[in-house]
Amino acid sequence: MNDKGACPECGAACPRYDTRKERTWRHLDTMQFATYLHCNVPRVRCEKHDVKSIRVPWAEKNSRFTLLFEAFAIRVLNAARSVEEARKLLGLNWHQVDAIKARAVERGLARRQATKIDYLGIDEKQFRSGHDYVSNLYR
Repeated sequence: MNDKGACPECGAACPRYDTRKERTWRHLDTMQFATYLHCNVPRVRCEKHDVKSIRVPWAEKNSRFTLLFEAFAIRVLNAARSVEEARKLLGLNWHQVDAIKARAVERGLARRQATKIDYLGIDEKQFRSGHDYVSNLYR
């Protein structure tokens, strides 16, 4: 058994402190059966950050779903007519779906690169009849 691990905050090699109680992550279904990963995650004692659980390669921090399951869930959300329909297909509750979406947006924003906008246009159009207007913003 390895007596050292990487601190999840700074990446420094730190001595092993103990093992957390077993954690569970939902994974992709296997032959139409729900599949779960179970693991006793080791914790390390960092000089700067005190006791921290090491990062697992299959999931993000504070997530109870594997990265593969979250990627599949995002594809289902994109293809479904509504969040409720996707939620039922995935067998999740609304809060779980919302957390998966929030982590996906965070990952997408982290990959995004800033670009300079040279020109910006705005136009307002009448929508159907009456006094309903739609604003269009384009670059």
